[in-house]
Amino acid sequence: MDYSFWWYVTEPATYYFLRLLDPFVGNPLSFIPPISVVCLLVGALLAVIKKQFSLLIFLGSPIATHVLFLLAALLGGDFPLSVLFFSSFFITQFVFCCYLVFQLRGIRVAASLLSIFSLSYAFFISTWTFMNLGHWASREFVPPL
Repeated sequence: MDYSFWWYVTEPATYYFLRLLDPFVGNPLSFIPPISVVCLLVGALLAVIKKQFSLLIFLGSPIATHVLFLLAALLGGDFPLSVLFFSSFFITQFVFCCYLVFQLRGIRVAASLLSIFSLSYAFFISTWTFMNLGHWASREFVPPL
């Protein structure tokens, strides 16, 4: 099967958000994506209600995660020091989100909800990318949940 560039852009997010329709299929961790999508919706609603558009900075984490996924696709799964790279990527995402929640004093509830989404999405997609490093050439992808 031939995958186009758009598959690499849309498939991880589509798979992640579709878990909301059927959250308890598969392994016990399959409930994490639906919970984080609910956190995203509630956090975005709180941000709009309080008119705090500075919370859009939390979009940087999912965008960076997609860049990682596309980079892995372009390299054909040939990552040097992949365990170290993915571990440091996730730790960087975690520190970034914690720092933002700490800095956004008046809107910490919305920031916390958006950081839950950002971190679970980063963990999900980076795990998917890491699990499929050996499968990039054959295009036989294994979803993480």
